[in-house]
Amino acid sequence: TGWQDPLQAYWAADLLLMPSLYEGYGMVAAESLASGCPVYMTRTGGYRDMVLESKTGFISPSIEIDG
Repeated sequence: TGWQDPLQAYWAADLLLMPSLYEGYGMVAAESLASGCPVYMTRTGGYRDMVLESKTGFISPSIEIDG
C-alpha cells in the first residue's frame, strides 16, 4: 500500500530531511516546500537556494568525510 498521493505524505510530515552529500536539484525538496512542509538539508547542490533559513527550512553545513 503506502502513500498513494505524495502530497498527503508531505502534509502528514513535520519535516523533510535531505541529508544528501551530492545533489543536482532536489525535486522532493521542491515538492515538500510547495506543500508547506519545511526542509532540513545540507548545503549542497542546486536546491540550497530554495530554502529561506529558519522560514521555510534549515540548512546544515556540508559534511566532510575522509575516505
